[in-house]
Amino acid sequence: DYVSICPSQRFKTCNDCRKALPSCINQVNGIHGNPPGQAVTAGFMYCVEGRVLATSPCPQGTSFHQSVKACVQQSNG
Repeated sequence: DYVSICPSQRFKTCNDCRKALPSCINQVNGIHGNPPGQAVTAGFMYCVEGRVLATSPCPQGTSFHQSVKACVQQSNG
C-alpha cells in the first residue's frame, strides 16, 4: 500500500523523490542510507516492516556509510 511515486521528468523544479519520499520496500528492518542502494549518502532512514519510520540527515562534515550503519567524519582528501 505504500509506494513512493515520482512525477515525470518534465517537472524540472521537483526535488529528487528518492530523498524526499524514501522507500523501505524490500529493505530489512533497521537503518539504511537515504536514498537506499548507495554505499555513502548524506543521511539515513529507519525501516520497519517495509515502512519508513524516520529519516535524518547526517551532521555537517559527516556522511552515512552503509557498511558501518553510521554517520562518519568525511576525509579531507
